[in-house]
Amino acid sequence: MKSNLKAYTKTIIIISSLISICLVLFIAFSANYYISRMSKNNTELYSAYRISELMKSFKSNIIVLESKQRGYIVTGDAKFLEAYKLKESETKTYLKSMEKYFLGKPEEEAFYKLKELTYKKLMEAKSLNGSMNSAGVPGQNNAIESMGINTMTEITNTVDEINESLSKNTKTLLDHSVEYVSASKNWSYLEIGLGILTALAAVIILVTDINTRNKLEDELRIAKKLADENAIMKEQFMANMSHEI
Repeated sequence: MKSNLKAYTKTIIIISSLISICLVLFIAFSANYYISRMSKNNTELYSAYRISELMKSFKSNIIVLESKQRGYIVTGDAKFLEAYKLKESETKTYLKSMEKYFLGKPEEEAFYKLKELTYKKLMEAKSLNGSMNSAGVPGQNNAIESMGINTMTEITNTVDEINESLSKNTKTLLDHSVEYVSASKNWSYLEIGLGILTALAAVIILVTDINTRNKLEDELRIAKKLADENAIMKEQFMANMSHEI
């Protein structure tokens, strides 16, 4: 009986341990999955914030570029032309920096439209600047200037369209971050709870096993005591019988 009880206890412990290990691994894997998703999402969120800031700087830059161009056309001052060329270089740099981000993104088509419009604007500006005479007096090319205004309007509208899409994407990423943090915390709490339950189960099994062993030892001591008493009584009986004989 004692041997059977030991085997049963060992079986229960082994099965419980295996189940606990499997559950802990599953929970740990699930928690790690959401942590990985959260890390990736945060990286995308950082990129979205960064590109939004670049887009704001680009819009500001293109407006300043327009003002420098008009300042040069109106005044013929070479300082405006130098400032315009600097802003033109910065504008091209912004486009090059942002192009990598928009590859494969929902805003890719709108970005390439923006890029095309920007280079169109730069070409129109060169044509308009070229209409000035050698003395620096503005030329009479209202058609080209009108085209430049229309292109600038299209650029502004396209920038606003991209910014609106980026804003929606950023909100989605923020919602995902909250979701992943919540899910990761829940799995972590579940892992802690399972660990506590496993520890409690182990303690209960251990205490039960100790109580069973103590009970068996008590029964063994009682049986041994009875056997000793019977042996003594038998010896006394035999002694009495021998004395009578």
